[in-house]
Amino acid sequence: MAAFARELCKSNSATYEIFGKTSLDTDLLLKVSKLLDRDFFREFSEKCLNGEVAVVDKQTAENSISLLLPEDKLH
Repeated sequence: MAAFARELCKSNSATYEIFGKTSLDTDLLLKVSKLLDRDFFREFSEKCLNGEVAVVDKQTAENSISLLLPEDKLH
């Protein structure tokens, strides 16, 4: 965990707080994704499109996702 915190340029306690959050800033999510070699953006987008994640404004979420994903990945 200490190495992970160093890579994020955060204290250990701030790093532990990340795991308890319900949302993350996209810059932080990108750093975490790179460090863990896992595409959390894709995973979240897929869950939104599949209705697994509740979004306040579904149309806005779908429009945003469609801008991020190639057309062949949307359906």
